[in-house]
Amino acid sequence: SPASPDGTALDRIERAYADGRIDAPTRALLGLTLARSPASLPAEFQPHAGEAPPRCGAMLVRRAWLESDLGSFSEAQSAQFAGGVARPNLDSSVAVLDSAGTTVIATVHYNTASTTLVAAEAAGAFVTESWTAQVEQRGWRVPPEDAGGGSTADPDVDLDIYLDPAQNAAVTVPEGTGPEAWEDVPTVVVIDPTVANIQTFIAHELNHVLQYGYDAREADMIYEATAVWMEDEIYDTVNDYTFYVGDFQAAPERALSYATYEGSYMYGAALFVHYLASFGGDGHLIEPLWDGMKQTGATNTVDFYDSVEEWERANT
Repeated sequence: SPASPDGTALDRIERAYADGRIDAPTRALLGLTLARSPASLPAEFQPHAGEAPPRCGAMLVRRAWLESDLGSFSEAQSAQFAGGVARPNLDSSVAVLDSAGTTVIATVHYNTASTTLVAAEAAGAFVTESWTAQVEQRGWRVPPEDAGGGSTADPDVDLDIYLDPAQNAAVTVPEGTGPEAWEDVPTVVVIDPTVANIQTFIAHELNHVLQYGYDAREADMIYEATAVWMEDEIYDTVNDYTFYVGDFQAAPERALSYATYEGSYMYGAALFVHYLASFGGDGHLIEPLWDGMKQTGATNTVDFYDSVEEWERANT
């Protein structure tokens, strides 16, 4: 993004919060708006011309979801939140099958006025590739079924992905309550179909979907670090993640739980996940670490550090 003396839109939101000019619920809703529809932000927080959006706005959406879950919003703010997380209204869809071609795993929704069937089917093929790599090969749990919107073949399909040009890059949106005893949450994904290397965005957001099937309450850093690691595992030749590593390497004094959209530290922390994955062989350690983070209740009582320590005790 081009440099600006007053920073990015998110810089200004965070500064307003730090200065006490806005409270936590307002900050969360502004972040949600930035992630979903930045043009509707108040003038003070509008992105500058040419300012790149966050690669993934999932943690901004989750911040608002957590505030909603806490009951922090006023009635008007609750209505704003509901509008901010609403599914896009798109006119067409294609069903996506698993690698065997026998089971519907997702539905890709699109508008024929802005996205061709060929582009939607190509996105669907990337979903199959990512699902194969993450669920079938690396053993991640099938995500909880979402609240609807699926294909004719399977209206309760596990995942709905919306290709919406109005979306600011990509987000994963928590929606409802999962069926398990632990804190699992169904989600939907919204992606701008014009983003470069859309396959890496699909791999990244699918990993967020799977993460929510284990723990909706974990710290932001491990969500983003794992998702960036996974996109590099699946689409190794793209190497988008290398652009973020410098920010991570430049701040060795920071705790691994450090997470902010000021810079790209939590994306670059994918380098640390690469290190962890090396102990499990071909990345198979990372799913057990997420499995070890499961907990009941809204408090993050079993965190990433706990899971790593438990795995170390069990395997040394």
